[in-house]
Amino acid sequence: MTYSIETSIHGLAVYKIDKYPRGSVLEGQDRKTLVDFYDTLKLAKADYPQATVGFYDPMNHYDGSLVNGWEAHS
Repeated sequence: MTYSIETSIHGLAVYKIDKYPRGSVLEGQDRKTLVDFYDTLKLAKADYPQATVGFYDPMNHYDGSLVNGWEAHS
């Protein structure tokens, strides 16, 4: 499991990235779940220091074009 910090219309959004569980129609595919919103990157990183800053595409679609799902930003 990992986390991403991404821009949103509500400031910065933190998402949990993990896998859909056994028994799900999407079993084994990446799952991206909204966790919380933050006003600043400093606040988000304080709660999720290991989070990757940047958009994560779970690529649960047929024509995924990003390498390993990440389009990272510094």
